[in-house]
Amino acid sequence: MPVLEERVNLMLSLMAKYVKLLDMGCNDGRYTIKFAKNSKEAIGIDLIKSRIKQAKSHKIKSIKFEVMNVLKTRFKEKTFDCIIAGELLEHIKNPNSLLIEVRRILKNDGDFIFSTPNRNRPTSLVRKLIGKKIEFPRKVGHMMSDKLQTSGDYHYNEFSMNELKQLLNRNGFITEKIYGAPVFYKFGGKWLGRAFPKLSSVFVVKAKKI
Repeated sequence: MPVLEERVNLMLSLMAKYVKLLDMGCNDGRYTIKFAKNSKEAIGIDLIKSRIKQAKSHKIKSIKFEVMNVLKTRFKEKTFDCIIAGELLEHIKNPNSLLIEVRRILKNDGDFIFSTPNRNRPTSLVRKLIGKKIEFPRKVGHMMSDKLQTSGDYHYNEFSMNELKQLLNRNGFITEKIYGAPVFYKFGGKWLGRAFPKLSSVFVVKAKKI
């Protein structure tokens, strides 16, 4: 899955070295393992028990995996110096609720690194041009969770670049960097996404708690 790998590589490029890292919505843990290489300690959480069971099968001592609701974690305030959330924000009915929880458990000046679809990606603009409305919630082709406020088979929100920056700012974050994952992999899509993130399919963002 080269497109997904590109998003993960972009997230890795935005990371520093950390003491304690949290991967929200970690799925089966395969990418948590990659992120954890930049931290002394790492924890992955997901609401689906079967995925956490699969993640634990990796049996890596420096990484813990727990079943947990990302909106109501059991962690103390200012626990982590980096929080990762790949393709999670769009699945939350109220995105402010996720950012409030991220800010609560993130240390001062901590990094929040995440990816989320670009509402104005080329495919969406084409749909608009041919008269097809894009309405939310919008059903998508995968399942992340089916409980509480996180329902992974639906996108409840998508954002333009400016909307995303405003959302982060309202919730006590400053946007440090936004990369774009590929526009189209053929014809230089990888390069275009990085150079012109507003044209990309997915934003990869580094924000800092202020």
